[in-house]
Formats: sequence, structure tokens, C-alpha cells
Amino acid sequence: MTHAEVLRKRYRIGTSTPVLVRSSFATVAPTGTEYSARISAATIDRDFEVLLPSGMVADAFNRSGMLFWNHDYNRPIGFPVRGALKAGAADIIDRFTFLKRPSGHEGTWHPDYVRAVVDQAHALGRSVGVSVGFIPLEGRHPTGKDLQRWPGVQMVFTKWSLLEWSIAPIQSNPEAYTLPSGGRPSEAGHAGRRYVIPVRLVPTRKIYIMPVRMPAIER
Repeated sequence: MTHAEVLRKRYRIGTSTPVLVRSSFATVAPTGTEYSARISAATIDRDFEVLLPSGMVADAFNRSGMLFWNHDYNRPIGFPVRGALKAGAADIIDRFTFLKRPSGHEGTWHPDYVRAVVDQAHALGRSVGVSVGFIPLEGRHPTGKDLQRWPGVQMVFTKWSLLEWSIAPIQSNPEAYTLPSGGRPSEAGHAGRRYVIPVRLVPTRKIYIMPVRMPAIER
């Protein structure tokens, strides 16, 4: 079953309604048992698109959203912290906790593996990729002002419904950096350590599922 099919089944989305899975850059930092992640930002991605943080609709995510490993919906890894999801003009910040190993469970517990990936990456001063799954609700072709802000942009999504987000190995935005513990990203830097992580240019996996209620977009 594909990611799109799983999303449709989980959220009862009809087959005539398209779903987007967009890889983004990640900034993940631990704060005790909680971790912080910058899950999206108002920057152009490698597919020449922009997802505006101010356009996020998170009602469904706040009710039942979970975190997954690489959009594998058979592998949930954690829960978002209630009330932590914050969308600003520049980015979206969320906090989350990893699923705890059940008492008596034997064998591999995948959330422990993912947490080890995040912890070891953070200890090395590296970022960990994040990808969001969403339904686009409204979008526009770039205006002159958009092109000045994001040269080369081909589409701006102005309203979208967040379904889930995953920790994923491949980042879409090469401007990724690690947050200081308990901190918040800043384009001008921060008091903690800042790392510029080289990212190989690789194809970004995307699943387009355009809503029926959204007018067709002519290119």
C-alpha cells in the first residue's frame, strides 16, 4: 500500500482527492524527554515550491496526529506535545516525545532506533530530516513579489491541511542546522553552535493529491 493510499484510508479521503508528501529541512533538538523540530518554513524547496506556514490548518493533526518514520504508517514513533505546534510567519515549530517501550516487550522497538539516530546526529552537530504529509487547499502561481522573495518559485501553497509529519533520512532544504537544546531557529544564527550540513542533491519523493474543491491550476 502506498503512502497516499494509507493516508486516504486513515483520514477517509476519497480517491478523487489528491495528498502531498513534502520533504522539508529538519532542526531537531532534545529538551529532557521532549524534542523540538522545525517541521517547515517559508522557503523555496527543491521542487521550486513554497509552503506558507501561516496557511497551515492543523485541526485533524491536533486531534489524532502522530509521528512516523519515513512515512511508514506501520511504524509510528511518537506523539506531538499537546498545544506545542506553533506556526509563525517564517516557520513552524513542534515538540514531540518518542513512544516508550512497553513493559515486557522483547526484541527491537523501532522508536528506540529512531531516537538513537536523532540523539547521535545531534551529538555530532547534524540535523535530521523531516517530511510533512498534507492536503493542499489553496495555492497560487507566483506573483512578481513572490519571485523577488523566492527566485525560481513555481507554486505557492497558501492554505493546506497538515495530516502528519515524519522523521525522514533525506532533507529537501540544504539550509538545515541543529537547534540548541530548548532553542529556536534563527536565520541570523543563535547563541548555540551552528552547523552547515552538506546535502547531496537527490530526487524528492512527492505524492500529489489535489482536492476536488481546489480549482485546476494551469501551468
